Amino acid sequence: MWDLAPLDLPSSFALEGTAAHSLGEYCLRHNIPDAHVVVNNPETHRVEHGPFNAATADAVNHYLRYVATIMALDPCAEMWIEAKVAPVAELSAEVYGYVDCGILLPSLKRLVVLDYKHGAGVWVDPTDNEQCKVYSAGLMALASASYPENHIEHVDIVIVQPRVFGSDPVKVWTTTASEIREFQTTIRLAVAEAKKPDAELVPGDHCRWCQARGICPAYAAKSVEGIPPGVVVTVEDVLSDLDTKNLPKIEALDIETVGRILKAAPAIEAWIKGLRDYAFTVAARGGDVPGFKLVEKDARRKWACDDLRVSEWLTLCYGLDEDLVRPRKLATITEVERLLKSELDKADFKEASDLLTLTYTVKESSGLTLVPESDRRPSATQADMSAVLAGIDDV
Repeated sequence: MWDLAPLDLPSSFALEGTAAHSLGEYCLRHNIPDAHVVVNNPETHRVEHGPFNAATADAVNHYLRYVATIMALDPCAEMWIEAKVAPVAELSAEVYGYVDCGILLPSLKRLVVLDYKHGAGVWVDPTDNEQCKVYSAGLMALASASYPENHIEHVDIVIVQPRVFGSDPVKVWTTTASEIREFQTTIRLAVAEAKKPDAELVPGDHCRWCQARGICPAYAAKSVEGIPPGVVVTVEDVLSDLDTKNLPKIEALDIETVGRILKAAPAIEAWIKGLRDYAFTVAARGGDVPGFKLVEKDARRKWACDDLRVSEWLTLCYGLDEDLVRPRKLATITEVERLLKSELDKADFKEASDLLTLTYTVKESSGLTLVPESDRRPSATQADMSAVLAGIDDV
């Protein structure tokens, strides 16, 4: 069954993350402290996984600055960039990863493991982060080639995630080298357990990254777990072609039930997406999905050449106003700040930036959104909610 797991079709968010990682790697390998140098250079802005934009460069610069800060702590610092690491030597063909950046500080007897996260939707905690502990164990093995295995005493696991709302862009968790070595035993036991023919399937939050979630029975069961019978369709209902008109009316549900359904919704939505991905894979490989077929997406017209060429043709041949054909618009706040920074010294830039912010900018939310209580943003005020209700009443 697992051989039919859906194809790994990257989302737009995944492609953005890949581009950001590529930009960061390029800057580190070429000792470029400012990612905008790469973005603004026509010879380099299309390196692998590009092109990049200014917003990506702004985010990556948080990563570059922190790396530079750590490297400055020890003149003998050693750095690994996008290195393939295996936490357990005898399992190197099965358990390995590519660490974004690892830095050994010999004089401090520390290893710093940096993981860049470009995502803005899921906050990543470095505390006891198993992915980074895998990287740490692998980097300790690499470092032992130059230094004794017991030379490292402390390991700093660092998550650089500059785009998450309300969170510091850099989060650090410190552990000991001995704890990382103990984690290697955990890995050995986990691999041995996973290889058993009757290995237990353990669904959880980690399933969001698994290609097989759309065909995994354990994940399917988890998706409808805890929802009262008759409130939401079950897997069996779907297979029996349930008439969705029989679903209960939303207004008839008590508010506790509504909350329980909303908590389960992300898992159900992810499972449905997995089903769609799986069906697409089957069809793309020539299989038959009853009731469905593959077709080309609707075609949309687009300019076949650059906009300057088009506007020149329209203005010269037909007398159209160039400002109407190619209307000007004010640069974004971030772009203006970057222009000021490139033209002014540090003191003048701060004065101009503060004046710009106080005089010509406002912060406006696009409205309210319902999120789990664990969300890091503060609850909306009564005034915020009153304004929304007034808008609803006016409809």
